[in-house]
Amino acid sequence: MKRGVCWVYLGPGEPPVFPDYDFFHAPATHRRARVGYTESNWTQNLETLLDSAHIGILHSNLATGTGGPASAVAINGITAPELKVVPTPYGFQAYSQRRRPDDTSYLRVTEYVAPFTVLNGATRDSEEGRLLMIIPINNRKTAFWRMEWDFAHDQTWWRDKYSQQGLLSMYMPDPDDFISPLLDRKDARLGQQRDAMNLNNWSGFNNLIVEDLAVAESVPVIDRTRENLGASDLVIARTRRLLLDGLKEFSGGARPYGLGPQGDGTGIPYRDLRGTAEVIPTTADAIAFHNETLRNERIEARSTNPGNHK
Repeated sequence: MKRGVCWVYLGPGEPPVFPDYDFFHAPATHRRARVGYTESNWTQNLETLLDSAHIGILHSNLATGTGGPASAVAINGITAPELKVVPTPYGFQAYSQRRRPDDTSYLRVTEYVAPFTVLNGATRDSEEGRLLMIIPINNRKTAFWRMEWDFAHDQTWWRDKYSQQGLLSMYMPDPDDFISPLLDRKDARLGQQRDAMNLNNWSGFNNLIVEDLAVAESVPVIDRTRENLGASDLVIARTRRLLLDGLKEFSGGARPYGLGPQGDGTGIPYRDLRGTAEVIPTTADAIAFHNETLRNERIEARSTNPGNHK
């Protein structure tokens, strides 16, 4: 047991090094872990988390500049991001930039640690860090782990904030099953409110997490080779290619992809990985901002924030 989660290695031989993310250095008062179970294929959930292009459309009610999580509001209604994928020894970094009218860009960076771990965008000042793990149970059921942490504020502070925003059920539900209370699986539409859609609620659901889950659970297991992906599907295409190449290499005797240059997890800067969601000058170098500016800022903060465990 480590930080509220039971970790088990099921493979042959010696296990790889433990993925020592920043979450595991936060004391109990500054972190929380929860799990839910989706009635969908694991890759459907994975692609949802990795894809930033859909946010301005599926989550358009939150991405219009008012209300909702800061990382969605900052999109400011801009639906067409510029996308870039940067390969890493553990997977890739997915960059999404939306140019705003005031000579700034909304930068969102998602860290993908293959095959099932995602650290997606969170603002440094108004959102917790997010470590997400999508674990397949079978072809139609998935365990979805969410682990949030913040060295600067404890969980009481966050509970009060989410309560004031009316988001408590979204961020602090039952830690052993956070999904079932959000979706009405007895309803063919999973609780979608068509009347609300007539009143300018684009999706008919009441929060961002439910929108993602409803889409994931409504998509059957289908032959993806028959899909015609477009420019906005860049990250999805790269994910599928990486997984297919990784399976081919593994079947030939290689170690599973995502374990770094040594094949055992060493050499991966787990603790330095975190998603980015920030408004930056249009002229700023996005890669340097994510990998250097913010990373160095977090390293410095570790020695000064009261909740930090080195």
